[in-house]
Amino acid sequence: MKRASRNLLIDFGFILLSIIIAIWLGESAEFERFLSALKNFEIIGSFVAGLFFTSIFTTAPAIVILSEIAQDSSPILVAVVGSFGALLGDLLMTHNQPAAALEAYEATLRKDRDLVDLLLA
Repeated sequence: MKRASRNLLIDFGFILLSIIIAIWLGESAEFERFLSALKNFEIIGSFVAGLFFTSIFTTAPAIVILSEIAQDSSPILVAVVGSFGALLGDLLMTHNQPAAALEAYEATLRKDRDLVDLLLA
């Protein structure tokens, strides 16, 4: 149990760091210049931000980037292209560890048998 609580604390630290970075990005003048340069490449920027949207540790900065890009271009285009980036990110993450992901899902379902009965009913 000690290892699990240590891992949870590390994960929480990464999430907190991600939120701090997102706030810094939202208020940073350098980031504004970067986004101004990115206006010509809004499709590529949306796709890359979508890639970062797949992990909980990089979701907050991806939200900032996607929302900034969507303010100056079509929000639907940003959403569609960003979703394809997120799809590729998910595929890349699960392709490398399919067995581990399946074991984690099975362990979660074994813990809550009522959920399994509800899903199978």
